[in-house]
Amino acid sequence: MWANIPDLIPFVCRHITDVHSLAALSGVNKALNNYLFSTTGGKHWIRAGKLVCGDEYWPQDEESLRLEETDPRYITKIRICPWISEPEEMNNDGMIRQIVDTERLESGDWRILSQLDKTLWAPCTGKYYGKMTSITKLHEGVSIIKSSPFAVNDTVFAYFISSKERRLLRDRFYLTKSGYNESWHVSSNGNLYMIFKELYFQPERVLRFGIRTDKAITPFPQQEYHPTTATIQAFWSAFRGDVKEALRMIASMVEAFGTDIVYLDCHTINLAGHVINGGSFAALKTLLEEAPCFINEGTLKYALEIGREDMAKLIVSKIDPSHMHPSDTVRLMLTYNEEEWSTFTNDKEELRYAGTDTTGKDINLAFAWTWRTWRDNANSCLMPPSLRLRCTVCASIPTSDGKQLVDIMRAYTTELLANYDGEDEETEDIVLLRRKIKSTMELLTAT
Repeated sequence: MWANIPDLIPFVCRHITDVHSLAALSGVNKALNNYLFSTTGGKHWIRAGKLVCGDEYWPQDEESLRLEETDPRYITKIRICPWISEPEEMNNDGMIRQIVDTERLESGDWRILSQLDKTLWAPCTGKYYGKMTSITKLHEGVSIIKSSPFAVNDTVFAYFISSKERRLLRDRFYLTKSGYNESWHVSSNGNLYMIFKELYFQPERVLRFGIRTDKAITPFPQQEYHPTTATIQAFWSAFRGDVKEALRMIASMVEAFGTDIVYLDCHTINLAGHVINGGSFAALKTLLEEAPCFINEGTLKYALEIGREDMAKLIVSKIDPSHMHPSDTVRLMLTYNEEEWSTFTNDKEELRYAGTDTTGKDINLAFAWTWRTWRDNANSCLMPPSLRLRCTVCASIPTSDGKQLVDIMRAYTTELLANYDGEDEETEDIVLLRRKIKSTMELLTAT
């Protein structure tokens, strides 16, 4: 049809002003593709790009004008989303001064920042998150939001968002290494620069994002290790408490890649961690009902570390006793002998990493491992807050053979202390051990 009426092609394209729609149109048939990638048809890409960015952002230097004629789609992509360009490290000799001198400094719309903060648009807690504190206008269609440099380890974190729809376009976590004293600068020639230090004592480095002679584009990270933008948005939905929507968004990705949802994370925090950070008890309850795989030690540990006793008790209440190990296994963890433990776990693959922060469901075994670690630490007199809370929460969890943690600990500690009875003078280590056991049993029997 199109081959017979080629005059309609320019007419149709003239009425399409969206870059994504033009890209979709170019794949309809060969005639449309040839036209949109011709010198004549290239004007549609440029017009659509300028509508997104604004004429003021669209530089008219010699290289930009040449690309408008020779590769309008490439120059449009780079102007709208310069961060997709493979970053080029610049020689820092005078480069920072040059960037500052040519910087097109324009503060973004602070109403956007205020709105995103109020709607909990993204987490503000966690190793790679921080409260959003500033906004810079990249161009009319995109703003750069940055977190406080004092949020975590003096690390600044940046998000690229659409200024109108408030959509996440890309965040810099998967763009380049996290940096100290990180700053982003938009130059008058349309390039985007990142100035940062990988470590605080190292010299500043400069990365340039923009037009490249080889037109290299940064490949999107592999899904096995880095979630897509859609997955990040799903995790943030969970943070806001919309768990069902998050699970819906993640489901297709989990199915496509055969990824266990428990192991999927965003900025090193899994889905349960995002829900717990969000603070909604109801959201966590929904998650545990919709995805029971999160009823595990890792989720409990996260709730304990941030002091959410209510969430910790909720997790514990949903544990299936059949998933627990028998009492003799818990006791073996308390007495722990490396050779004996290795022999015992030889034929029990599920116990190999027991007591760590993996996804194993045995909370009692994890308690024994955590308590024994504190018991053997001569430099730690006071019980860590998370362990105190663990004593309160885990006291009455039954093992698979029906025994409770409080009873296992009572029998074990009585036997342990009996080894030191009758001694004329006790060492400081024994005195400390008695104090630790006393405080532990007081907590376990208080519930």
